[in-house]
Amino acid sequence: MNTYETMHKLIQISQTFLISTIDVRGFPTTIVVSPPLQRDGIQMMTFYLNGNGESVENIIRDGKGSVCCYREKSYQSLSLKGKFSIRPFSEEDRALLNQYQLKLDHEEPVTVVFETMIAKVHAEGRTVNLVL
Repeated sequence: MNTYETMHKLIQISQTFLISTIDVRGFPTTIVVSPPLQRDGIQMMTFYLNGNGESVENIIRDGKGSVCCYREKSYQSLSLKGKFSIRPFSEEDRALLNQYQLKLDHEEPVTVVFETMIAKVHAEGRTVNLVL
């Protein structure tokens, strides 16, 4: 499996994603989220977040951040660096929520869009960095 196939597979099968943003003091703030609502390869992903949360505040102030997913069983991980933006949550987005996300029922839901600029994948004992 080549590097791009490995990255796509990790995004496709991962059930847990980590989103990191930069807080007001310049430190990373990381939250655990469900898989993306939508994605366009590794270039773009959308996530369901609470509009009242610290991560959204951080994105409004500075869109730089990262997304990480992994497969513990095979010691594979994918770390993506890029830019977050926020768009209004729509009924089309609601139709994509999983059972857990529906139970969260955020008071002020937003859709967070992540655009990848740099990717780092670790698989089969090696690490590859890519600038997209």
